[in-house]
Amino acid sequence: MDQNYTVLRHNQHPEISASPQRPKCYQICYRCHGYLQLCPVGEAFIQGESITKELISADQQKIYLVSAYPVRTGQEKVSNMVLYIQDITEKRLLEYKLFESAKMASIGELAAGVAHELNSTLTAIIGNSDLLLRKPLSEDKSTKLLTDIRNCGQRSKKIIQNLLTFSRQDNVALETVLINDVVKNSLSLISYQIEKNNITIQENYLRNIPPLLGNKLQLEQVVINFLLNARDALQKSENGTITVSTTLTDDIKTRTTWAVVTVEDNGEGISKKNLNKIFQPFFTLRAQTGGTGLGLPLSLGIAQTHGGRIEVWSELGKGSKFSLMLPL
Repeated sequence: MDQNYTVLRHNQHPEISASPQRPKCYQICYRCHGYLQLCPVGEAFIQGESITKELISADQQKIYLVSAYPVRTGQEKVSNMVLYIQDITEKRLLEYKLFESAKMASIGELAAGVAHELNSTLTAIIGNSDLLLRKPLSEDKSTKLLTDIRNCGQRSKKIIQNLLTFSRQDNVALETVLINDVVKNSLSLISYQIEKNNITIQENYLRNIPPLLGNKLQLEQVVINFLLNARDALQKSENGTITVSTTLTDDIKTRTTWAVVTVEDNGEGISKKNLNKIFQPFFTLRAQTGGTGLGLPLSLGIAQTHGGRIEVWSELGKGSKFSLMLPL
C-alpha cells in the first residue's frame, strides 16, 4: 500500500479478490473499521521500522497477527508498506486448551493436600463441638472452643474458595492484582504438599508493593508451577528448603519498575545442557513422576502475556532460582 493506505498489490485471498479495485486497506483487512488507531501500519510509517501486533476482530471472533514492513526509496524514505496478516485464532485456542490441561493436572496434585488441610480443620471443629455438647463448660472455655471452631471453619472456606477459583474456566480478564496476595493464595493450596516431604518453606515479602494489572488465576498458576518444580527438585534432599520472596527492581534503561516473585530451592539443580530446554513444550526432567513438560512453557507464555518474563538461575548440586518479573 502507499502512504494513503491504498492497496497497490495483494495476494489472492478471497476477501481481497472480491473487493473493488484499488481499495483502502482498512476496507478489506480483518474487519478493522473503527480500530485504525490500533493498526501497526500508521505506527510503522512514522517510526520507519517494522511493527507487529496481535489484534482482535471487531466481532470478537478472530485473532490476527498483523505485521507492517516499511518499503524505502533510494533516499531511505518510507514510501510504501507491506502488510502481512495471519489468522492465529486456532493457535491461540490450542494454547488455551494446553493451559487448561496443565491447570487440571496441577489440581490433581493439589487434591491430596487440600483433603489433608480440610480433614485437620474438620477434626478440630467436630472435636470442639463434641466437648461443648458433652457437658456445660465455663464461659471462658466455651468462648475459646467456639473461637477455634470459627477459625477452622473460615480456613476451610478459604481453602475451598481458592481451589474452586483456581479450577474454574477463566476468560483471561485483567484486574488489579496484589502480587503478595497471589503468592500467599498459591501457598495456601500447595504448602501441605511441600511440607509433608519434610521441606521447609521460608517466606520473605516486601510490603506495600504497588498493584499491577494482570490475571490473578494465571499468575497463581505460574507460582504454583514454580513451587511444584522446587518440591520435585528436593525429593532426594534431607534438609530441603524453599524460599519464596517478593521484591521490586528498577530497569534504568527502560525506566520500568518490576514486581518480582522468586522461588528458590537448594535442590539438585539443572545442568547447563537441560537449562536451555526447560521452556520447550513437553520437555520434562520428571517423566517418571508424571511430569507433562507443559508447566514452564505455559508459565512463560503467561509472563509474556503480562508484558513480563521469567529469569532462571541453576547449578548442579546447588539448587535453582526461578523469578517471575512483571511490570507495574
